[in-house]
Amino acid sequence: MISFSLNNVQCNVGDTFLHSTYCCKDFSGNPACCQEFRWWPLTVTLCAIAVAAILLFICLCCCGCCSCLSNCLSACCKN
Repeated sequence: MISFSLNNVQCNVGDTFLHSTYCCKDFSGNPACCQEFRWWPLTVTLCAIAVAAILLFICLCCCGCCSCLSNCLSACCKN
């Protein structure tokens, strides 16, 4: 991140994991420091976690570890 100062407004310009910070002007035209939420890293992280969970579930079922899960689900569905 780059530290930037304009008319006594201190702004660390750059990107973090969830925010992109840049210099802008406020509603009265004065220099300001603005932040924008970055959806891309969060979306990629959540999708990667979901894919990993699905792959783990499939791998466990291929190894025969899902019998207890299927028994539990069938018992719950009968009630």
